[in-house]
Amino acid sequence: MIRERVIHRRKCSASAATAWAGLDGLAQRAASSVITLVLAAFTDPSAVGIYTTVVIMLSLYQVGFDLPLRQVSFRALGMINGYAVVRRMLFGGSFTASILLCAFIIIYVVSGMMQLAVGASMLPLCAVPLASAIGAMNMVALQISGQWRSVAIIRITSLLLSLAVTVPLVATTRNLVFAAIQLPLAELVVSLLARWRACLRPPLSGASGIPVQKLVQQNAVYQAIGWLRVQVDRLVLIVGGSAVSLGLYSLAFAASRVLLEAPLGTMLNVLRSDLARSAGDDLGIGRRITKDFSIRLQVIGVGLCIFVVAAVRPVLALLLAAEWDEALNLVPILAISVFPTIQSWTLGAAASHFGIVSKGYASQATGIALGVVVGVLLLWNLQAGCWMFVVREIVVAAIASAAYRSLVTRKALTWCIAATILGAALVWLLIQ
Repeated sequence: MIRERVIHRRKCSASAATAWAGLDGLAQRAASSVITLVLAAFTDPSAVGIYTTVVIMLSLYQVGFDLPLRQVSFRALGMINGYAVVRRMLFGGSFTASILLCAFIIIYVVSGMMQLAVGASMLPLCAVPLASAIGAMNMVALQISGQWRSVAIIRITSLLLSLAVTVPLVATTRNLVFAAIQLPLAELVVSLLARWRACLRPPLSGASGIPVQKLVQQNAVYQAIGWLRVQVDRLVLIVGGSAVSLGLYSLAFAASRVLLEAPLGTMLNVLRSDLARSAGDDLGIGRRITKDFSIRLQVIGVGLCIFVVAAVRPVLALLLAAEWDEALNLVPILAISVFPTIQSWTLGAAASHFGIVSKGYASQATGIALGVVVGVLLLWNLQAGCWMFVVREIVVAAIASAAYRSLVTRKALTWCIAATILGAALVWLLIQ
């Protein structure tokens, strides 16, 4: 189904694949952060705000269309006509997104919210969807074939090359156009390297009768609801809280959840490729693969949580003033919430493969409702709100486990519960 060009190395082992996938995730998150920091160092806050605004609009396309389609691609490449359907949707959606992003910038300029020169300098970001689409299927092909080392090296190469070109230009000219060039340049390098490393042909056979469009629609809705679930507590804090509370919570979130989500979220692609390569429509094999991967990810999560609490938190304590101590006390609480989240993530990825992800809409909707409670508690007491955040993730994982009970095993659930309870006990002792 997938033909690879000049690939002689053996596939990565399970642990190595997971590690390379995590590195890939960190590389994806690093570029935007570096450019933002460079802009902050060499320009003014308004420049950072303008760049961030356009990037946020771009992220709506990535969350609502690009990410669900890429996730479905793992399954679609093994389905009759799946390759053609996904490719058509990918290029159609990316072209539409580029036009809409360009229109958004023009509207901002015409309304007077952005100067013409500034708007023109942001136009390179409109090329990101198309640049990314060129090699998207090839990247998925490499992942399905187990070439995770190649995937990570391609991503890191694109990151370093794009930053090497754009950062000196931003630093010397302080022109926003060079910051806007970094993302499309990085995506173009990824696409070209991926197309060189692996080529595709449509599958000769496939068993699944699930329409690709249905899989994409289900995943798009699931991702959109999930995005709102993640954001709702901060939206409540923005509306009703003070800038100080928002700043403290944002720092704690960035030093804990963001650092954990970057590698762990990308590691889920290993599960998707394993399911696409080995499970097919066999629910029993899928349950076993999901169980093994969930336990592996829980173990990795324990290690990353220890790193965040024992290394990142003390370093930040040395670098930051005493006024940030309250935020640093929130870091361990938010970090342990990742254990039930891992359970939800792995079940959602497996459910997507089998076309039953819509059964998890209730868990995401419950997460949104409880997110409002989290936000209200944050207005009253940040620590209480963070503990409620943990409870919210536990409830979401429990509902997801019930919804996807055909994919749940007692062993994986036990690992999740044990890691969460032990982590909560240790954190309670640590912050007292």
